[in-house]
Amino acid sequence: MTDPSSPITPKMKRSVRTGSLALFFFVVIASGFFGTVGAIVAAVVMVVVGVGFVVWLRRLVAAGKASGQWNAADDT
Repeated sequence: MTDPSSPITPKMKRSVRTGSLALFFFVVIASGFFGTVGAIVAAVVMVVVGVGFVVWLRRLVAAGKASGQWNAADDT
């Protein structure tokens, strides 16, 4: 069951999964078309997106808006 007080909704969880898949294909395409330079750019983009996501989640936890744990019970 979804926690109504949590700002992390099932839709956001799906977005994270979709975004992860999109980043994977971005790496594959960038590496294929642009070789080593594309792979380096893709790696930098992945690091920036990952760090941004972690910082966002830490802010939610610090503000008391999220527990910091992934609740698998409300996965859809």
